[in-house]
Amino acid sequence: AYGKILYRDAEAILQRMAATIDEISDARHQPMGSISIAAPPSFMATYMANVILGFAEECPAVRICAVEASTGAVYTHLASGEVDLAIVLQPANTARLLLRELVVQPLLVIAAPD
Repeated sequence: AYGKILYRDAEAILQRMAATIDEISDARHQPMGSISIAAPPSFMATYMANVILGFAEECPAVRICAVEASTGAVYTHLASGEVDLAIVLQPANTARLLLRELVVQPLLVIAAPD
């Protein structure tokens, strides 16, 4: 009788331990924490909502903080460590930052024919 009680409880404990190990393994592959991104107003208005929505779908356990600032201020936020990532319209002339081009957009001027 004692062995049956022990076996029943041990089996439940081992199943719970296996489930916990699976949860930990899944969590290891799911990014967690927070990320902060600074970008100029034009990027914020045009793209940031979609960036945040897409990122939130891929990494729901990550908190996103978006900071809107001029291009110069974006670099200042990044250099000071206030943000983790910066999106800029013009590349900085420094070797201290890793730059990766995301998109190329043409700049157009529109005017009346006269």
